[in-house]
Amino acid sequence: MTLAYAQANPQACRLFTAQDAGRRLAGMLFLEHEGGVSYHIGWNSPAGRVVCAHQALLWAAITYYSNRDAHWIDLGVLPKGADGLNRFKLGTGATLVKTGRTWGHTPLTSNVKALWMR
Repeated sequence: MTLAYAQANPQACRLFTAQDAGRRLAGMLFLEHEGGVSYHIGWNSPAGRVVCAHQALLWAAITYYSNRDAHWIDLGVLPKGADGLNRFKLGTGATLVKTGRTWGHTPLTSNVKALWMR
């Protein structure tokens, strides 16, 4: 899905990376869409955690997108049991918004939904 989005919208995908002496420390991939940006996926190495690489990358993304008139950045769900990730997301000053569920429409899921609605 990510590759298809990037191929269809090459200017709407941006990868922010942190390196030290040629060594990869962390990365964050953002997807732009009308009015805002979504944090899609990220990776942080143990060395990246020590130097707070994700915080620096998120700040770089905030700065970059604020200069492009993005009105919001969606940091994604707060998964149960992911206390460190949730602290990171909420520590940005983000507002928790309940958005409901996401539903992928396919022939199979249509049948499941029809059964569910009975």
